[in-house]
Amino acid sequence: MPRAIVNIMKRGAMRTTPLCWVIAVVVGLGPLSSAQAPFATESSTQPLGQCPSEIVAADMNGDGHLDLVVANHHTHDISVLIGDGTGALVSLPATPVPGLLDPHDMSIVVRDFNQDGFLDAAVPSHANSEVIRFLGDGTGALLDPVQYAVGAFTLRVTSADLNGDGYLELISVNRDDDSVSVLFGDGAGAFGNRLDVTVGVGPTFVAADDVDGDGSVDLVTADSIGQTFTVLWGLGNGTFEPAQTSPPIGITSSLAISDLDGDGVYDIAVTHGDSMSLFTGLGSRTFSAPVDLAVGLGARYVIATDYQGDGLPDLVISLANQSALAFFAGVGDGTFTDAGTLPVGGNPWAVVAADLDEDGALDFAATNEDDNTLTLHLNRGPVGRFDRGDANGDGGRDISDAITLLGRLFDPLASATTCEDADDVNDDGALDIADPILLLTALFGSGAVIPPPTGTCDTDPTPDGLSCDTLRSSCT
Repeated sequence: MPRAIVNIMKRGAMRTTPLCWVIAVVVGLGPLSSAQAPFATESSTQPLGQCPSEIVAADMNGDGHLDLVVANHHTHDISVLIGDGTGALVSLPATPVPGLLDPHDMSIVVRDFNQDGFLDAAVPSHANSEVIRFLGDGTGALLDPVQYAVGAFTLRVTSADLNGDGYLELISVNRDDDSVSVLFGDGAGAFGNRLDVTVGVGPTFVAADDVDGDGSVDLVTADSIGQTFTVLWGLGNGTFEPAQTSPPIGITSSLAISDLDGDGVYDIAVTHGDSMSLFTGLGSRTFSAPVDLAVGLGARYVIATDYQGDGLPDLVISLANQSALAFFAGVGDGTFTDAGTLPVGGNPWAVVAADLDEDGALDFAATNEDDNTLTLHLNRGPVGRFDRGDANGDGGRDISDAITLLGRLFDPLASATTCEDADDVNDDGALDIADPILLLTALFGSGAVIPPPTGTCDTDPTPDGLSCDTLRSSCT
Protein backbone atom coordinates (compact mmCIF):
# COMPACT_ATOMS: atom_id res chain seq x y z
CA MET A 1 0.00 0.00 0.00
CA PRO A 2 1.39 3.42 -0.87
CA ARG A 3 1.92 5.73 2.08
CA ALA A 4 2.62 9.39 2.55
CA ILE A 5 6.03 9.44 4.23
CA VAL A 6 5.93 13.06 5.31
CA ASN A 7 3.22 15.38 6.39
CA ILE A 8 2.78 18.64 8.25
CA MET A 9 0.57 19.82 11.05
CA LYS A 10 1.54 23.35 12.00
CA ARG A 11 -0.08 26.25 13.77
CA GLY A 12 -0.01 29.86 12.67
CA ALA A 13 -2.07 33.01 12.46
CA MET A 14 -5.79 32.48 11.84
CA ARG A 15 -7.53 33.84 8.79
CA THR A 16 -10.93 35.41 9.23
CA THR A 17 -12.52 33.53 6.33
CA PRO A 18 -12.55 30.62 6.17
CA LEU A 19 -11.62 29.51 9.69
CA CYS A 20 -8.48 27.72 8.64
CA TRP A 21 -5.02 28.14 10.16
CA VAL A 22 -2.10 29.35 8.09
CA ILE A 23 1.62 29.77 8.49
CA ALA A 24 1.76 33.56 8.53
CA VAL A 25 -0.11 36.73 7.75
CA VAL A 26 1.18 37.84 4.35
CA VAL A 27 1.07 41.47 3.28
CA GLY A 28 2.71 41.03 -0.13
CA LEU A 29 3.36 38.03 -2.32
CA GLY A 30 6.36 37.59 -4.53
CA PRO A 31 6.54 35.63 -7.77
CA LEU A 32 6.47 31.87 -7.90
CA SER A 33 9.85 30.21 -7.56
CA SER A 34 9.68 29.31 -11.25
CA ALA A 35 7.14 29.83 -14.02
CA GLN A 36 8.23 26.62 -15.70
CA ALA A 37 6.20 23.47 -15.07
CA PRO A 38 8.11 20.30 -14.11
CA PHE A 39 6.00 18.23 -16.50
CA ALA A 40 2.89 18.51 -18.64
CA THR A 41 -0.33 17.90 -16.73
CA GLU A 42 -4.05 17.36 -17.09
CA SER A 43 -5.56 19.20 -14.14
CA SER A 44 -8.89 19.06 -12.33
CA THR A 45 -10.49 20.29 -9.11
CA GLN A 46 -12.65 18.33 -6.68
CA PRO A 47 -14.73 19.74 -3.78
CA LEU A 48 -13.90 18.61 -0.24
CA GLY A 49 -15.04 19.45 3.27
CA GLN A 50 -14.11 22.75 4.88
CA CYS A 51 -10.40 23.34 5.49
CA PRO A 52 -8.94 20.08 4.14
CA SER A 53 -5.58 19.18 5.65
CA GLU A 54 -3.89 15.79 5.30
CA ILE A 55 -4.25 13.60 2.22
CA VAL A 56 -3.31 9.94 1.76
CA ALA A 57 -3.45 7.66 -1.28
CA ALA A 58 -4.53 4.06 -0.64
CA ASP A 59 -6.81 1.38 -2.09
CA MET A 60 -9.74 1.74 0.31
CA ASN A 61 -12.21 -0.57 -1.45
CA GLY A 62 -9.85 -3.32 -2.59
CA ASP A 63 -10.52 -2.94 -6.31
CA GLY A 64 -6.84 -2.55 -7.19
CA HIS A 65 -7.11 1.19 -7.89
CA LEU A 66 -5.79 3.94 -5.64
CA ASP A 67 -8.23 6.17 -3.80
CA LEU A 68 -7.67 9.40 -1.87
CA VAL A 69 -8.50 9.98 1.80
CA VAL A 70 -8.63 13.52 3.21
CA ALA A 71 -9.07 14.89 6.74
CA ASN A 72 -11.17 18.09 6.81
CA HIS A 73 -10.61 19.85 10.10
CA HIS A 74 -13.24 22.60 10.08
CA THR A 75 -16.10 20.24 9.20
CA HIS A 76 -14.40 17.60 11.40
CA ASP A 77 -14.90 14.79 8.94
CA ILE A 78 -13.08 12.51 6.51
CA SER A 79 -13.54 12.50 2.73
CA VAL A 80 -12.92 9.30 0.76
CA LEU A 81 -12.61 9.72 -3.00
CA ILE A 82 -12.79 6.44 -4.90
CA GLY A 83 -10.51 6.12 -7.92
CA ASP A 84 -11.19 4.01 -11.00
CA GLY A 85 -7.64 3.79 -12.34
CA THR A 86 -8.16 6.48 -14.99
CA GLY A 87 -7.60 9.47 -12.70
CA ALA A 88 -11.32 10.03 -12.14
CA LEU A 89 -12.51 10.28 -8.53
CA VAL A 90 -15.96 9.81 -6.98
CA SER A 91 -16.61 11.10 -3.45
CA LEU A 92 -18.30 8.92 -0.85
CA PRO A 93 -20.43 10.55 1.87
CA ALA A 94 -18.14 12.21 4.42
CA THR A 95 -17.39 10.32 7.63
CA PRO A 96 -17.96 12.48 10.74
CA VAL A 97 -15.27 12.49 13.43
CA PRO A 98 -16.67 12.38 16.99
CA GLY A 99 -15.70 14.97 19.59
CA LEU A 100 -15.30 18.73 19.67
CA LEU A 101 -14.66 20.60 16.42
CA ASP A 102 -11.01 21.37 15.72
CA PRO A 103 -10.10 24.83 14.40
CA HIS A 104 -6.59 23.48 13.84
CA ASP A 105 -5.45 21.18 11.08
CA MET A 106 -6.12 17.46 11.24
CA SER A 107 -3.92 14.69 9.93
CA ILE A 108 -4.86 11.16 8.95
CA VAL A 109 -3.08 7.82 8.80
CA VAL A 110 -4.36 4.81 6.85
CA ARG A 111 -3.27 1.28 7.78
CA ASP A 112 -4.80 -2.16 8.40
CA PHE A 113 -4.96 -2.00 12.20
CA ASN A 114 -7.01 -5.18 12.74
CA GLN A 115 -5.32 -7.29 10.06
CA ASP A 116 -8.54 -8.19 8.27
CA GLY A 117 -7.28 -7.11 4.85
CA PHE A 118 -9.30 -3.88 4.84
CA LEU A 119 -7.67 -0.52 5.35
CA ASP A 120 -8.54 1.44 8.49
CA ALA A 121 -7.83 5.04 9.49
CA ALA A 122 -7.01 7.22 12.48
CA VAL A 123 -7.13 10.98 13.01
CA PRO A 124 -6.06 13.22 15.91
CA SER A 125 -8.26 15.73 17.72
CA HIS A 126 -6.40 18.58 19.40
CA ALA A 127 -9.58 19.90 21.05
CA ASN A 128 -10.10 16.58 22.81
CA SER A 129 -6.42 15.54 23.14
CA GLU A 130 -7.22 12.18 21.66
CA VAL A 131 -6.79 9.96 18.62
CA ILE A 132 -9.86 8.46 16.93
CA ARG A 133 -9.55 5.11 15.18
CA PHE A 134 -11.93 3.96 12.43
CA LEU A 135 -12.25 0.48 10.93
CA GLY A 136 -12.69 0.05 7.19
CA ASP A 137 -15.23 -2.39 5.76
CA GLY A 138 -13.57 -2.86 2.37
CA THR A 139 -16.00 -0.60 0.49
CA GLY A 140 -14.30 2.68 1.37
CA ALA A 141 -16.55 3.33 4.36
CA LEU A 142 -14.97 4.05 7.75
CA LEU A 143 -16.90 2.72 10.74
CA ASP A 144 -16.78 2.04 14.48
CA PRO A 145 -14.85 5.08 15.75
CA VAL A 146 -13.07 4.61 19.07
CA GLN A 147 -11.45 7.51 20.93
CA TYR A 148 -8.11 7.14 22.76
CA ALA A 149 -6.65 9.76 25.10
CA VAL A 150 -3.17 11.06 24.27
CA GLY A 151 -1.05 14.08 25.23
CA ALA A 152 -2.19 17.69 25.21
CA PHE A 153 -3.09 19.40 21.92
CA THR A 154 -2.29 16.55 19.56
CA LEU A 155 -1.90 17.68 15.96
CA ARG A 156 -0.72 14.66 14.01
CA VAL A 157 -0.86 10.88 14.09
CA THR A 158 1.16 8.22 12.32
CA SER A 159 1.55 4.46 12.72
CA ALA A 160 4.32 1.85 12.85
CA ASP A 161 5.24 -1.38 14.64
CA LEU A 162 7.53 -0.03 17.36
CA ASN A 163 7.99 -3.17 19.47
CA GLY A 164 8.39 -5.81 16.77
CA ASP A 165 5.31 -7.86 17.68
CA GLY A 166 3.79 -7.54 14.22
CA TYR A 167 1.03 -5.20 15.40
CA LEU A 168 0.78 -1.54 14.52
CA GLU A 169 0.98 1.21 17.10
CA LEU A 170 -0.57 4.68 16.89
CA ILE A 171 1.82 7.58 17.49
CA SER A 172 0.60 11.12 18.14
CA VAL A 173 2.57 14.35 18.46
CA ASN A 174 1.37 16.65 21.25
CA ARG A 175 2.26 20.32 21.03
CA ASP A 176 1.32 21.61 24.48
CA ASP A 177 3.22 19.05 26.58
CA ASP A 178 6.19 18.63 24.22
CA SER A 179 5.66 14.92 23.75
CA VAL A 180 4.71 12.03 21.55
CA SER A 181 2.21 9.45 22.75
CA VAL A 182 2.50 5.80 21.71
CA LEU A 183 -0.65 3.67 21.84
CA PHE A 184 0.29 -0.01 21.59
CA GLY A 185 -1.87 -2.08 19.24
CA ASP A 186 -3.17 -5.61 19.81
CA GLY A 187 -3.53 -6.53 16.13
CA ALA A 188 -7.31 -6.67 16.46
CA GLY A 189 -7.87 -2.96 15.99
CA ALA A 190 -7.72 -1.95 19.65
CA PHE A 191 -5.01 0.11 21.35
CA GLY A 192 -4.13 -0.31 25.01
CA ASN A 193 -1.06 0.75 26.95
CA ARG A 194 0.13 4.30 26.39
CA LEU A 195 3.70 5.60 26.54
CA ASP A 196 4.49 9.34 26.56
CA VAL A 197 7.99 10.47 25.54
CA THR A 198 9.38 14.01 25.75
CA VAL A 199 10.71 15.58 22.54
CA GLY A 200 11.47 19.17 21.49
CA VAL A 201 9.44 22.25 22.35
CA GLY A 202 6.04 22.54 20.66
CA PRO A 203 6.14 19.54 18.29
CA THR A 204 3.58 19.64 15.48
CA PHE A 205 4.70 16.84 13.18
CA VAL A 206 5.98 13.28 13.60
CA ALA A 207 7.30 10.69 11.14
CA ALA A 208 8.26 7.08 11.77
CA ASP A 209 11.08 5.29 9.94
CA ASP A 210 14.26 3.31 10.59
CA VAL A 211 16.50 6.34 10.30
CA ASP A 212 19.73 4.68 11.48
CA GLY A 213 19.17 1.37 9.68
CA ASP A 214 19.41 -0.84 12.78
CA GLY A 215 16.10 -2.61 12.14
CA SER A 216 14.15 -0.64 14.77
CA VAL A 217 11.69 2.12 13.95
CA ASP A 218 12.69 5.62 15.06
CA LEU A 219 10.53 8.73 15.43
CA VAL A 220 11.36 12.22 14.15
CA THR A 221 9.41 15.31 15.18
CA ALA A 222 9.31 18.84 13.81
CA ASP A 223 9.20 21.14 16.83
CA SER A 224 7.70 24.39 15.56
CA ILE A 225 7.92 26.38 18.80
CA GLY A 226 11.45 25.24 19.57
CA GLN A 227 12.36 25.68 15.87
CA THR A 228 14.13 22.31 15.85
CA PHE A 229 13.66 18.71 14.89
CA THR A 230 14.06 15.83 17.33
CA VAL A 231 14.98 12.17 16.79
CA LEU A 232 13.87 9.39 19.13
CA TRP A 233 16.08 6.39 18.39
CA GLY A 234 13.98 3.25 18.75
CA LEU A 235 15.24 0.27 20.74
CA GLY A 236 12.90 -2.19 19.02
CA ASN A 237 10.86 -2.90 22.15
CA GLY A 238 8.61 0.16 22.07
CA THR A 239 11.00 2.37 24.04
CA PHE A 240 13.57 4.91 22.95
CA GLU A 241 16.96 6.37 23.64
CA PRO A 242 16.90 9.91 25.12
CA ALA A 243 15.76 12.49 22.59
CA GLN A 244 18.36 14.01 20.26
CA THR A 245 17.36 17.56 19.28
CA SER A 246 18.89 19.68 16.52
CA PRO A 247 20.02 23.29 16.90
CA PRO A 248 17.30 25.86 16.06
CA ILE A 249 16.79 26.35 12.31
CA GLY A 250 13.48 28.25 12.11
CA ILE A 251 9.81 27.57 12.75
CA THR A 252 9.71 24.01 11.44
CA SER A 253 6.59 22.76 9.69
CA SER A 254 7.26 19.36 8.09
CA LEU A 255 10.03 16.95 7.24
CA ALA A 256 10.90 14.16 4.83
CA ILE A 257 13.11 11.16 5.57
CA SER A 258 14.93 9.68 2.56
CA ASP A 259 18.38 8.74 1.27
CA LEU A 260 18.84 11.93 -0.71
CA ASP A 261 22.50 11.43 -1.67
CA GLY A 262 22.48 7.70 -2.43
CA ASP A 263 25.03 6.67 0.20
CA GLY A 264 22.71 4.22 1.95
CA VAL A 265 22.18 6.48 4.98
CA TYR A 266 18.94 8.35 5.53
CA ASP A 267 18.92 12.14 5.34
CA ILE A 268 16.29 14.58 6.59
CA ALA A 269 14.74 17.56 4.79
CA VAL A 270 12.94 20.05 7.05
CA THR A 271 10.72 22.93 5.88
CA HIS A 272 10.61 26.21 7.78
CA GLY A 273 9.44 29.65 6.68
CA ASP A 274 10.32 30.08 3.02
CA SER A 275 13.17 27.57 3.13
CA MET A 276 14.09 23.93 3.46
CA SER A 277 17.10 22.66 5.40
CA LEU A 278 18.82 19.48 4.23
CA PHE A 279 20.57 17.42 6.91
CA THR A 280 22.84 14.74 5.50
CA GLY A 281 23.00 11.53 7.51
CA LEU A 282 26.62 10.73 8.37
CA GLY A 283 26.01 7.40 10.09
CA SER A 284 26.35 6.65 13.80
CA ARG A 285 23.21 8.72 14.42
CA THR A 286 24.83 12.00 13.37
CA PHE A 287 23.92 14.60 10.77
CA SER A 288 25.81 17.27 8.87
CA ALA A 289 25.27 20.96 9.36
CA PRO A 290 22.19 22.04 7.40
CA VAL A 291 22.31 23.18 3.80
CA ASP A 292 19.48 25.65 3.22
CA LEU A 293 17.48 25.84 0.02
CA ALA A 294 15.06 28.69 -0.75
CA VAL A 295 11.90 27.05 -2.05
CA GLY A 296 9.19 29.75 -2.10
CA LEU A 297 6.84 31.66 0.17
CA GLY A 298 5.26 29.60 2.92
CA ALA A 299 6.98 26.22 2.57
CA ARG A 300 4.46 24.11 4.41
CA TYR A 301 4.63 20.44 3.52
CA VAL A 302 7.35 18.35 1.88
CA ILE A 303 7.41 14.87 0.42
CA ALA A 304 10.31 12.86 -0.98
CA THR A 305 9.35 11.01 -4.14
CA ASP A 306 10.79 10.06 -7.54
CA TYR A 307 8.52 12.02 -9.87
CA GLN A 308 11.10 11.86 -12.69
CA GLY A 309 11.27 8.07 -12.58
CA ASP A 310 15.06 8.08 -12.74
CA GLY A 311 15.61 6.28 -9.44
CA LEU A 312 16.76 9.46 -7.67
CA PRO A 313 14.70 11.05 -4.88
CA ASP A 314 13.10 14.39 -5.65
CA LEU A 315 11.41 16.82 -3.26
CA VAL A 316 7.98 18.41 -3.68
CA ILE A 317 6.82 21.23 -1.39
CA SER A 318 3.45 22.90 -1.00
CA LEU A 319 3.78 26.69 -0.93
CA ALA A 320 0.96 27.99 1.24
CA ASN A 321 1.38 31.62 0.28
CA GLN A 322 1.86 31.07 -3.46
CA SER A 323 -0.92 28.60 -4.30
CA ALA A 324 1.61 26.27 -5.87
CA LEU A 325 3.60 23.07 -5.57
CA ALA A 326 7.36 23.52 -5.96
CA PHE A 327 9.37 20.68 -7.53
CA PHE A 328 13.06 20.11 -6.90
CA ALA A 329 14.73 17.43 -8.99
CA GLY A 330 17.31 15.31 -7.24
CA VAL A 331 20.74 15.02 -8.82
CA GLY A 332 21.58 11.98 -6.69
CA ASP A 333 24.35 13.53 -4.61
CA GLY A 334 22.10 15.36 -2.16
CA THR A 335 21.74 18.47 -4.30
CA PHE A 336 18.62 19.60 -6.14
CA THR A 337 17.67 21.77 -9.10
CA ASP A 338 14.58 23.96 -9.25
CA ALA A 339 12.33 22.11 -11.71
CA GLY A 340 9.42 24.53 -11.57
CA THR A 341 5.97 24.79 -10.07
CA LEU A 342 2.42 23.60 -10.61
CA PRO A 343 -0.54 25.83 -9.69
CA VAL A 344 -3.02 24.62 -7.08
CA GLY A 345 -5.81 26.25 -5.07
CA GLY A 346 -5.66 28.84 -2.33
CA ASN A 347 -3.56 28.12 0.76
CA PRO A 348 -2.48 24.58 -0.17
CA TRP A 349 -1.84 22.28 2.76
CA ALA A 350 -0.74 18.76 1.95
CA VAL A 351 0.38 16.98 -1.20
CA VAL A 352 0.53 13.31 -2.11
CA ALA A 353 2.20 11.52 -5.02
CA ALA A 354 0.48 8.48 -6.52
CA ASP A 355 -0.11 6.94 -9.95
CA LEU A 356 -3.86 7.51 -10.01
CA ASP A 357 -4.33 6.91 -13.74
CA GLU A 358 -2.04 3.87 -13.82
CA ASP A 359 0.13 5.07 -16.68
CA GLY A 360 3.39 4.51 -14.82
CA ALA A 361 3.96 8.19 -13.98
CA LEU A 362 3.35 9.75 -10.56
CA ASP A 363 0.45 12.17 -10.33
CA PHE A 364 0.04 14.82 -7.62
CA ALA A 365 -2.95 15.84 -5.51
CA ALA A 366 -2.99 18.80 -3.12
CA THR A 367 -5.53 19.96 -0.54
CA ASN A 368 -6.46 23.65 -0.62
CA GLU A 369 -7.76 25.17 2.62
CA ASP A 370 -9.05 28.48 1.27
CA ASP A 371 -10.99 26.83 -1.56
CA ASN A 372 -12.10 23.67 0.28
CA THR A 373 -10.91 21.74 -2.75
CA LEU A 374 -8.49 19.17 -4.03
CA THR A 375 -6.31 19.96 -7.04
CA LEU A 376 -5.30 16.93 -9.10
CA HIS A 377 -2.45 17.08 -11.61
CA LEU A 378 -2.25 13.99 -13.80
CA ASN A 379 1.31 13.64 -15.08
CA ARG A 380 1.40 13.72 -18.88
CA GLY A 381 5.15 13.51 -19.26
CA PRO A 382 7.96 15.97 -19.91
CA VAL A 383 7.11 19.52 -20.90
CA GLY A 384 7.85 19.98 -24.58
CA ARG A 385 10.19 22.68 -25.86
CA PHE A 386 8.89 24.78 -28.73
CA ASP A 387 9.45 27.88 -30.88
CA ARG A 388 6.41 30.13 -30.44
CA GLY A 389 4.51 30.64 -33.68
CA ASP A 390 5.97 27.55 -35.36
CA ALA A 391 2.52 25.98 -35.51
CA ASN A 392 3.40 23.26 -38.03
CA GLY A 393 6.66 22.33 -36.30
CA ASP A 394 8.87 22.71 -39.36
CA GLY A 395 11.49 24.80 -37.58
CA GLY A 396 10.52 28.24 -38.89
CA ARG A 397 7.78 30.88 -38.79
CA ASP A 398 6.17 31.75 -42.12
CA ILE A 399 2.84 32.05 -43.88
CA SER A 400 2.26 28.31 -43.64
CA ASP A 401 2.07 28.61 -39.84
CA ALA A 402 -0.66 31.25 -40.08
CA ILE A 403 -2.57 28.96 -42.45
CA THR A 404 -2.18 26.10 -39.96
CA LEU A 405 -3.48 28.28 -37.12
CA LEU A 406 -6.50 29.45 -39.10
CA GLY A 407 -7.27 25.88 -40.08
CA ARG A 408 -7.26 24.72 -36.47
CA LEU A 409 -9.56 27.57 -35.51
CA PHE A 410 -12.12 27.26 -38.29
CA ASP A 411 -11.73 23.87 -40.03
CA PRO A 412 -13.32 21.03 -38.00
CA LEU A 413 -11.31 18.51 -40.02
CA ALA A 414 -7.95 20.10 -39.23
CA SER A 415 -5.60 18.05 -37.08
CA ALA A 416 -5.34 19.10 -33.43
CA THR A 417 -2.07 20.39 -32.07
CA THR A 418 0.03 18.53 -29.52
CA CYS A 419 1.72 21.80 -28.54
CA GLU A 420 -0.84 24.45 -27.66
CA ASP A 421 1.90 26.79 -26.45
CA ALA A 422 3.39 27.02 -29.94
CA ASP A 423 -0.02 28.07 -31.29
CA ASP A 424 -0.50 30.68 -28.55
CA VAL A 425 1.42 33.32 -30.52
CA ASN A 426 0.57 36.23 -28.21
CA ASP A 427 1.08 34.14 -25.03
CA ASP A 428 -2.25 35.15 -23.48
CA GLY A 429 -3.19 31.60 -22.48
CA ALA A 430 -5.92 31.30 -25.13
CA LEU A 431 -6.05 30.01 -28.70
CA ASP A 432 -8.03 32.46 -30.84
CA ILE A 433 -7.95 34.67 -33.93
CA ALA A 434 -5.53 37.07 -32.24
CA ASP A 435 -2.75 34.49 -32.64
CA PRO A 436 -2.61 34.28 -36.47
CA ILE A 437 -3.16 38.06 -36.63
CA LEU A 438 -0.07 38.69 -34.49
CA LEU A 439 1.94 36.15 -36.49
CA LEU A 440 1.00 37.78 -39.81
CA THR A 441 1.71 41.23 -38.40
CA ALA A 442 5.14 40.10 -37.21
CA LEU A 443 5.86 38.52 -40.60
CA PHE A 444 4.66 41.32 -42.86
CA GLY A 445 4.12 44.39 -40.68
CA SER A 446 6.42 46.31 -38.40
CA GLY A 447 6.87 46.63 -34.67
CA ALA A 448 5.01 43.46 -33.70
CA VAL A 449 6.91 41.26 -31.24
CA ILE A 450 6.15 37.62 -30.56
CA PRO A 451 6.79 36.70 -26.89
CA PRO A 452 9.54 34.17 -26.12
CA PRO A 453 10.59 31.57 -26.86
CA THR A 454 11.23 32.74 -30.41
CA GLY A 455 14.10 31.79 -32.68
CA THR A 456 15.07 29.08 -30.22
CA CYS A 457 13.36 26.15 -28.55
CA ASP A 458 12.48 26.37 -24.87
CA THR A 459 9.66 25.70 -22.42
CA ASP A 460 6.85 28.18 -21.79
CA PRO A 461 7.97 30.90 -19.34
CA THR A 462 4.35 31.81 -18.58
CA PRO A 463 2.12 29.67 -16.32
CA ASP A 464 -1.24 29.16 -18.02
CA GLY A 465 -3.72 26.44 -18.88
CA LEU A 466 -2.00 25.48 -22.13
CA SER A 467 0.60 22.77 -22.58
CA CYS A 468 3.13 21.35 -24.97
CA ASP A 469 2.86 17.63 -24.46
CA THR A 470 5.55 16.50 -26.86
CA LEU A 471 9.02 17.66 -27.87
CA ARG A 472 8.71 19.22 -31.33
CA SER A 473 10.79 17.34 -33.88
CA SER A 474 12.20 20.69 -34.97
CA CYS A 475 13.54 21.18 -31.44
CA THR A 476 15.54 17.97 -31.13
